[in-house]
Amino acid sequence: MGNIGIVGVERDSRVERDSGVERGPLRFRLRLIGLEIVAYDGADFTGRYLDEVLKPPVDKVVLRQYEDCAESGRPMAFSYRTSGFGRFEAGIDKLFLPFSDGGETVSHIFVCLYASFIDPWSDERATIQDYERDGGTVAFDPSEL
Repeated sequence: MGNIGIVGVERDSRVERDSGVERGPLRFRLRLIGLEIVAYDGADFTGRYLDEVLKPPVDKVVLRQYEDCAESGRPMAFSYRTSGFGRFEAGIDKLFLPFSDGGETVSHIFVCLYASFIDPWSDERATIQDYERDGGTVAFDPSEL
């Protein structure tokens, strides 16, 4: 279970403004984090909110990926490279599988995340900044999976 996570989707109709930070109606709580993801991050963020632990330059893009999955209710896959792991560049492959408690709104996102620090295809991958510029996420029709 090292490369998986379960992220809870919390909805709030209010927009908070504390310390000058605006939070939208969706927040993502890290419910279960696999040991490999803990090793990538350098800390166990289980129980924390995603917007509290993400750092630039990846924060906005990664939050948008989770928002897109939660709002569309569709599985999504991402493949890119980032230097979000300190001074090391990594190839990232992620799969998001949305789940619902009642069948209508996404309540949890099951995440598979693999980071490769020796990535032979790294030059062929888009960067996280490319995703930010073009808004690129890939949604899949479940019948295609």
